[in-house]
Amino acid sequence: MVIITVISTSISLVLYIVTIFKINFSMLIIMVLTNLITIVMPVIFDKNIKVLREDVLVTKTKLNSVFQDFISGSNIIKNLFAMDKWLGNVQKYKLNYTDSELNFRKYRVKTNILLGLASYGGWFILVFYGAYSVYNSVLTVGEFIACFQISEMIITPMRGLAYSL
Repeated sequence: MVIITVISTSISLVLYIVTIFKINFSMLIIMVLTNLITIVMPVIFDKNIKVLREDVLVTKTKLNSVFQDFISGSNIIKNLFAMDKWLGNVQKYKLNYTDSELNFRKYRVKTNILLGLASYGGWFILVFYGAYSVYNSVLTVGEFIACFQISEMIITPMRGLAYSL
């Protein structure tokens, strides 16, 4: 069953690519640009996401080391002043960890929103221009559907990869 699906998808892809070479240049440029933006955006955001993720791991490690020091007894707390100092350190490291985690999550949310806007915005541009071209008899309905489907075949896996960052 999987082999049949692979063969039919491959045949469809070849037919769509042949149709793309017959479409007008404007539709080809719009289709390439809308797909290219969604493919390039994860590469742009990947570096910042890695830096923020690393910051979260470093601050989490520091917080865990403070707890480990207390649990293992390497910093023996003998009086109330030492306990207050230790609690102050815990609060400081906990705040640093919380801030870094919050910054990381905010950035991921913003990145996902931008990726969604880019991919679906490109999809709407493609649909709008394709419908406009069909209405003005620049494209046939078949060419428009082929452009739309090849675009979806390219962009759907890219969307999944982009959101997995």
